[in-house]
Amino acid sequence: MKKSLAKLCLILVVFSMIAPIFAQAQSNSEPARQITVLADFSDRGQFEVENRLFHALEKLNLGNPNVVNTGQPDGKALLKSWNLKPEDLPVLALTGSANEDSAPVLLWYWRVESVPAAVQALQAEMGIETQAALPVIRAADFSPKGSPLQAGKAIKLMLQGTPGCTATAEVGGAKNIPLFEMESGLYQGEYTVQADDRTDAGITLKLTADSGTSVSRFVGHVLLQGFQAPNLQSIREVSPGEWLLTGTAPPNSLVSVEAMVTQTLIFKFRTKLDFQGSADANGQFQLRANTQDNVAGSTGNFTATATLGEATETVVQRLKFQGQPRSFQPHHPNNFDFTPWSLAGRWFHFNKPVNIRVRGFDTVVIRNEHGQETTMVVVQPNRLVSRNGQLSGRVNGDTIMWNNGTMWRRSFR
Repeated sequence: MKKSLAKLCLILVVFSMIAPIFAQAQSNSEPARQITVLADFSDRGQFEVENRLFHALEKLNLGNPNVVNTGQPDGKALLKSWNLKPEDLPVLALTGSANEDSAPVLLWYWRVESVPAAVQALQAEMGIETQAALPVIRAADFSPKGSPLQAGKAIKLMLQGTPGCTATAEVGGAKNIPLFEMESGLYQGEYTVQADDRTDAGITLKLTADSGTSVSRFVGHVLLQGFQAPNLQSIREVSPGEWLLTGTAPPNSLVSVEAMVTQTLIFKFRTKLDFQGSADANGQFQLRANTQDNVAGSTGNFTATATLGEATETVVQRLKFQGQPRSFQPHHPNNFDFTPWSLAGRWFHFNKPVNIRVRGFDTVVIRNEHGQETTMVVVQPNRLVSRNGQLSGRVNGDTIMWNNGTMWRRSFR
């Protein structure tokens, strides 16, 4: 019994002497953990993620990470030794090495799709409690204000705050509209009003740090009218036969207008004009079309259509054609070949009799098959023009060709 007790005491003494040595050897065998970022710098997207990771880790006082460029031979070899593939990049990892001369060992890694998520995963792996500070919004605004906005109009968004964060906006139902950091702490972006945006939209700007913490600010309301039909303003003659149509439509939309004019002077005829073009960035348009018919003073029916992408709106309006002043030279008394008296008599329009009688020095009166009368001025060379300029005809022997394409023939009965 005494011998057994003596042996036990001896074993305890020996163990107490070698235990610290064993513990020290064991601790020396555990590699020190090092934060490592792997990315291919030839890929701009990976390079930007690596840069954001570096700044995020620096802000959290986690030290400067070891950055490995897998676009270089050493980086490629290290990536292969860890059984990782280029499509896994970028990667946030914890590595370790027994000493400075030994190759790093991969202890843990995270495929980075979101910088905040990767940082949180690293903190959880390292047992660090996250108490990240909120980012700060110093100023936030938008423009334009005070007036309704149609489809195609851009809303400018601005935010000033903590640098190196992610800024987004919410306009009505549109979420996660990106703002870009143009310079340190200044974020700018824009939202283009869509065709179906018809609401009083609230605008909120949001700033999110790489740690995942965020702060928001509501900046106001804007009335969105979506895609609206064109609005025609005026139609006027800018040169003989050339007509200028002005109006408004959604910014940058395509505009097509069909104008139909029906005139009844001696007989009924129609004139059609087609206008094509687009509205500018402010929603203004000026379209031109030509016609040989004299439509000045007439009121036409205008069918206007605006198109932007798949959105289309149509409106029908009536406008009066504002013509240029016209001066007619009366028949010269020395022209014996063509006088008002040479026109007097019976004519036929589609086998229906019409009559021309003389009134004064250079004027004739035409009575059509319906009993309606129109006064015409005789002008050279061999032309008839109404006093308001809406009807004209050319005499060629026993035929009168009118400007609407119809023809009269003289009766010799």
